[in-house]
Amino acid sequence: MWVILIRLDLIDKQVKKDWYASQSSFWAHEKHIVLSEVFHYPEEKVFLNQDIVILESDNFKVYRSYDHYYSEEELIHLLDKNKFKNYHFFYDIIEDNNFVSDNVVFTVTQK
Repeated sequence: MWVILIRLDLIDKQVKKDWYASQSSFWAHEKHIVLSEVFHYPEEKVFLNQDIVILESDNFKVYRSYDHYYSEEELIHLLDKNKFKNYHFFYDIIEDNNFVSDNVVFTVTQK
């Protein structure tokens, strides 16, 4: 049995730029500035989240994460193409919060 977490059509995600300064945060335990930007590549159905962390010590780090999103039809096609079977979709499993998108589906399937 496999459990797959997929974000469906990330309609609530937006292209944006933001920044903040912090004494300590998720990104670093020293003073730093975070420059964040979200890019959307609709042809590929991908969002790129880029965070540039500039540390007080004059170093910097770049973090990039990609969110690829699918429609339910595309997801079914991918599962079939990769020989998954007996799949079931579950929606609204995650409670409302500010961290996770509302449009997430969990899939239980067999290979």
